[in-house]
Amino acid sequence: MVNRFPFIWAILNGGLPLSNLAHTYKVLITAAGGNAALTCLRALRSQAELEVLLVAADADPYAVGFFFADEFHRIPFANELNYIEQLLTICKEFDI
Repeated sequence: MVNRFPFIWAILNGGLPLSNLAHTYKVLITAAGGNAALTCLRALRSQAELEVLLVAADADPYAVGFFFADEFHRIPFANELNYIEQLLTICKEFDI
């Protein structure tokens, strides 16, 4: 199950100082099925200092990183023509 409200979870668990509530850090992680992406997603998800919106993207619709993200998008492979266009669309959608 994806945690859709990470800041509430963090507050209930004693983290996330009130000074950080006003700002949400939005992070796009590509290649969400890879080891590096999983490490980043887990690290960002496990910390309680900052409010973070994690957006994961991968060409594989079953990428394991999707389970650690708040939002996920299936995108084309990096060598396909519309890869950059899709990334920019996601960035605009989430104001990243």
